[in-house]
Amino acid sequence: MTERPLEEEIYQQMLAILGIALRAAQLKRLCRVVAGIIQASSLAPAQIAASLAANGTSAAQAESQERQVRRYANDPCVTAECSFHPFARHHLLLGKAKTLLLVLDPTTQADRVVMVMVSIWYRGAALPLAWTLWPGNQPLEGARFWVRIAQLLTAVQCLLPPALRVTVLADRAFGTPAAHLVVIGHMQQKEEEEQHHRVPDDTR
Repeated sequence: MTERPLEEEIYQQMLAILGIALRAAQLKRLCRVVAGIIQASSLAPAQIAASLAANGTSAAQAESQERQVRRYANDPCVTAECSFHPFARHHLLLGKAKTLLLVLDPTTQADRVVMVMVSIWYRGAALPLAWTLWPGNQPLEGARFWVRIAQLLTAVQCLLPPALRVTVLADRAFGTPAAHLVVIGHMQQKEEEEQHHRVPDDTR
């Protein structure tokens, strides 16, 4: 059997995290893709597949492996909520940070996709925490923009440890009263919930 130390190491780490709602086979495929991303230093399916084949992580041919990577990426059962979010929550708790700098950043990909991401600013790099996206260059259907931002911040709020001082940075597009209401409202809600669940010091 081919040795797959990196994939196995990732798998063991993921098993230790509570809340990952994936079946064993799905989790193993996720770990294989993550190993390929690390080895390839790329998110491109072709590069991931080539890296897996070159490093002996899979006996499949690179072309077949690329199809598997694409199928996995499009699997509706594998979402950030059931895989990445538990991972992020776990490591934020381990970090025991007292303060956190979040970056709220909208971006587009050739006008085809609009994505708004919340990232953690860490040692000069933005580490993605949660995101939302929709088709670009067309009228927005369904929930309106600020509703989507509120939903995104709700997802972020669920990932943050208690008693954490949070600063949110955003560009000029968010310098509006509506943005302030959404962002500040969520931060105040988090503080109120923490105070509600906090046990008084004089309780005996």
